[in-house]
Amino acid sequence: MTFGISVLYICLSFSRYIQVGIGKVSLLLNPPKGKIIIKMKQLSNRVHLIGSLGADPEITEFENGSLMARLSLVTNELICERNGCKTIRNQWHTLIVWGRLAEICSRYLYIGLEIAVEGHLVYRSITDSNGSSKILAEVTVNDLSMISRRRAG
Repeated sequence: MTFGISVLYICLSFSRYIQVGIGKVSLLLNPPKGKIIIKMKQLSNRVHLIGSLGADPEITEFENGSLMARLSLVTNELICERNGCKTIRNQWHTLIVWGRLAEICSRYLYIGLEIAVEGHLVYRSITDSNGSSKILAEVTVNDLSMISRRRAG
């Protein structure tokens, strides 16, 4: 998917040329015209996660032969509180993998394996057995890398 480049101009005066890059955003300070130019190279719904699998992949095969793998990924974040205590906050993410990548997940992924994924965020609305509506957030995976070593034995 390709997106256009958004450019924002703000007039300021600076004496030197400076370029600062942060991820997909680059900031240019151009002294001759005295303008700040912020270029967003790609505006997109993109998610990057590194974590451990909380369960073995759940594989679903559909009537048309396509495969889907549902993965449960936990990410850990170290939080330093004001009193100096450090705690670990766990976040659980549901990952959806399709096609050939789902087949690879069924063969090589297992509980506890550390992986890195790149994908996009998808929201779905479901109705549970009580009739209440819920919104689920899932990451549809485009790319996956295994980080930790193979299982011993």
